[in-house]
Amino acid sequence: MQFHPFRYMQWAKRFPAMARFNLTSSGMPQGSLAHCSLDLNQLRLDCGPNPYGDSELRQKLAKAYHVPESHILITFGTSMANFLLASLLLQPSDKVLVEIPTYESLLRLPEFFQAEIRRLPRLFSNRFQLPLDQIPTLCEGVKVAFLTNLHNPSHTLIPEADIQKIADMNLETLFIFDEVYLDFIPSAGQRIAHLFSNRFFTTGSLTKAYGFGGLRIGWIIGPPEWITQAYQLMDLMEVLVPAPTAHLAALVLDEREYLLQKAKALSEKGWRKTKEVLDSASVLYCVPDGGLSCLVQLPEPLKEDVEFTTRLLNEKETLVVPGSFFEAPGYFRLSFGGSTENLTQGLDCLYQALTTWKKL
Repeated sequence: MQFHPFRYMQWAKRFPAMARFNLTSSGMPQGSLAHCSLDLNQLRLDCGPNPYGDSELRQKLAKAYHVPESHILITFGTSMANFLLASLLLQPSDKVLVEIPTYESLLRLPEFFQAEIRRLPRLFSNRFQLPLDQIPTLCEGVKVAFLTNLHNPSHTLIPEADIQKIADMNLETLFIFDEVYLDFIPSAGQRIAHLFSNRFFTTGSLTKAYGFGGLRIGWIIGPPEWITQAYQLMDLMEVLVPAPTAHLAALVLDEREYLLQKAKALSEKGWRKTKEVLDSASVLYCVPDGGLSCLVQLPEPLKEDVEFTTRLLNEKETLVVPGSFFEAPGYFRLSFGGSTENLTQGLDCLYQALTTWKKL
């Protein structure tokens, strides 16, 4: 197996602590269990009647996403969900389609399993929407395709109509939709990809839109025949999800509507302020359809995104994510989900850099 370090994750675990104004976090701030009916005396420490210990949690996820329980596997976060699927579906030399730009993990996975990688371009000039006319040709001989929705790093939505068009193509390819950000879109406004085809898998977690990444709860939603095999593979890797974590996650889902409305409100508030500053700085950006991040194009004299973000940190104590980590050189990902004070001061520092620096 080929192992390449996950450069962005290494960076993300090191640099944010060095910034006074951190504009990199793409998920909700750490959530609180204050709204949950938590009784520590009743917190489960064993698996209960289900040997995998997730019956209540699967029931609530099934209700939330309108799928049968047999279509759900609980995992340690979205990353493990994607890894389990890649382990299950890929063999060396299989052809895999991966969007570009993309979240680095989705490129490292097929590399690890020695797959042959093709790229699906998502362009700034097209708001990073899928080039539907290219998909049939690009998918010829491809076993698995990886897509993000909302797209990471731009946070644009793949509309339901486009997902339906892909389903109608009747391709042999299996599609893995990493939809960890999709819950930032109101629940009535977008269905998960798995609902459109039995060749579509959805992965997600309680991290981004919910703010409970510390629970390390994610899921795969897919065809039951594949879910059964994934459970067997899980026996080799995770064995089971910790019972207290699964119990707490089930309590969090009881507050799902409240939490998602809170996420929507923070997204809208943060974006209004961010858009105002970016417009004042006369820079180009992709308007996000939801979530807490956007992708910004650097002006020509400042095109070296790694150098720009490094100087921004050193001189302005402000941190944004270099676009190069997402295969988007010349851009940076800006997040706006922190406190009002952090966002206001961080955006002010960013504005000064964009408008006064003539070159790097």
